[in-house]
Amino acid sequence: MLELDNVSYSYNKKDLVIDNLSLKVNDNEFVTLLGPSGCGKTTILNLIAGFMIPSGGCIKIDGKDQSNVSVNKRDIGIVFQEYALFPHLSVEKNILYPLNFKKEKFTKVEKRDKCEKILELFGLDELRNRLPDKLSGGQKQRVAVARALISEPKIILMDEPLSSLDYKFRLDLREEIKEILKNFKITTIYVTHDSEEAFFLSDKIAIMNKGKIEQYASSQDIYFKPKNEFVSTFISKCNRVFLDFKTYYVRPEWFELSNNKNYDIEGKIISIYFFGEKLRIKLNSNRNIIFADVNSLSSSNLHIGDIIRLRIINKFGIFYFYEQNN
Repeated sequence: MLELDNVSYSYNKKDLVIDNLSLKVNDNEFVTLLGPSGCGKTTILNLIAGFMIPSGGCIKIDGKDQSNVSVNKRDIGIVFQEYALFPHLSVEKNILYPLNFKKEKFTKVEKRDKCEKILELFGLDELRNRLPDKLSGGQKQRVAVARALISEPKIILMDEPLSSLDYKFRLDLREEIKEILKNFKITTIYVTHDSEEAFFLSDKIAIMNKGKIEQYASSQDIYFKPKNEFVSTFISKCNRVFLDFKTYYVRPEWFELSNNKNYDIEGKIISIYFFGEKLRIKLNSNRNIIFADVNSLSSSNLHIGDIIRLRIINKFGIFYFYEQNN
């Protein structure tokens, strides 16, 4: 188990970046730190890895305080955003490099066997002798992940590893990463600001804001039961709707068009955005701006200026906050 116990970190002893943060990650769990730029996600990774020392609190792995343990003794694999491959080493030598720093010594045969298995797993066998400058972005990231995993660390840290890739490669590689890490049964801490990526990959998500965790829960609870307005609006588009003297937050996909008296919202279409299988409609409802997603095939006759009615179909999904969250 990885534990962050009331961890704080500040630059120059005055600029607080992490504020008394606590987090528990179970063995083999995939946990994503999700939040806006500058909220402290990467700082948390650096603290766990040992590149930074906490200003307060402690970091424990399996109950032992690691706060002052050096980076190479923490049994942690790291995947950086910009790959951080050695430019003068081949794919094979880049992947093998971490084995030089393991406590247990491997024979040449053992190293070769480990490398062969991981090259095959990542589809890198034919690229083993290439230098990094001869690889695509997706291939470089495969090498970076393979290098982090070859020593079978207790924990792997991944800092926005897919952010620099093209959209299609990003989707393909995140599927591969999820399956590979599942097979390795390894504890993973993943950093991103992409909520779709977080939902796809994670067992749990920690929503961060200004050096604190706003909510730490399963993907489903983060989506359907957000703790506060920041969480609800950060992870995806959300409408503020006033019904029954309460303020509700309703996601665009929780509406459907209604042609009868059974409706919750009525408004005038002011914009229509096409997203393939769905249309996102922006309408003015009693001076409130509402966004609703509807099926593009069945709603192709809608036009700007039309008056439409919407019914909220996901009653389970509607949520609201009492004053100060009571």
